[in-house]
Amino acid sequence: MSSNNNLLATTVPTLNGSNYLAWAPKMTNFLWACGFNWVLRNTCPAESEEGTEQSWIDEWDNTNDCALGHILLNMNDHLGSRYQACGTAKEVWDGLNSQFAKPSITSIYMEFKAMMDTPIPEASHPAPAFAKMTAHFVCLKEFKHEIPNSVQAMIVLAKLLQYMNVVAHLLNINLDDITVQSIEHMAMMAWQQHSSKYKPAEQSANKISAIKCKDWDLQFS
Repeated sequence: MSSNNNLLATTVPTLNGSNYLAWAPKMTNFLWACGFNWVLRNTCPAESEEGTEQSWIDEWDNTNDCALGHILLNMNDHLGSRYQACGTAKEVWDGLNSQFAKPSITSIYMEFKAMMDTPIPEASHPAPAFAKMTAHFVCLKEFKHEIPNSVQAMIVLAKLLQYMNVVAHLLNINLDDITVQSIEHMAMMAWQQHSSKYKPAEQSANKISAIKCKDWDLQFS
């Protein structure tokens, strides 16, 4: 069970409502991997049903408890308390789908704003910023508000830093080949060239500082 909890923590984000469309597929995959997903499609068989064995009912009960526990654990406190009284994983799952499957205009706006507010840092590697923007583009697509690839490229181009020399690179690229991925590749190369210019100077400065420290490290008797 602890391995399942570790897998849940590392692969599925905590549900807060606004991230439901990104959360649901990951949670579904987790439940599939653990063998719990089937209780989301089947209600508990009644003991009076013909051909129903007690062992099958017990298996459903145990699997439902595991699925329900993992789903509730992966919600924030507000949602967890709201669904705590539900008796089956299917009841919780259907309730979440009904409540969050259609994103609100607020969720769409917040996702778009977070993407627009993501800067490309000047003093550190640009890869995390590109990964964050790409994640926002994917989320907007899941929200049924996909930004066209050409517009994505223009947004990212507008964020590039001066040292990345955008215009010079664009002159050598076919218009149809300008994508977020090609821009990211260009930015990575520019970062490597930019950062390599300052490494020798930084190393020299460190050496000078070390020499000065040694000069002042005098011994008094």
